[in-house]
Amino acid sequence: MGTDLALADRAQSPERHRAARRRWAEAKRFGAETSGQTLLYDERGTLAFSGGITGSRGHAGDNAGRASLLALINRSDADRRGSSVFGCPLFSAGNGS
Repeated sequence: MGTDLALADRAQSPERHRAARRRWAEAKRFGAETSGQTLLYDERGTLAFSGGITGSRGHAGDNAGRASLLALINRSDADRRGSSVFGCPLFSAGNGS
């Protein structure tokens, strides 16, 4: 068990721990590594966008990632299919959890 899960064991109720485990499993399943990562799949299950939708960590507002994501959702032409991701790591370095 990695550091993140051990910490969750001590700090959370069993129900909250199970929910956290499911979220971590989902993030790993889709290859998300950072809290600010956004993924959009099309109706065929093809990854259409992977990236951040903020201009920098903790900032909201217009930026290239957000504009591209909205264009793809609205079935318009998008300038890009990804962008830089800003946020915190979802998993501890070196332990994969």
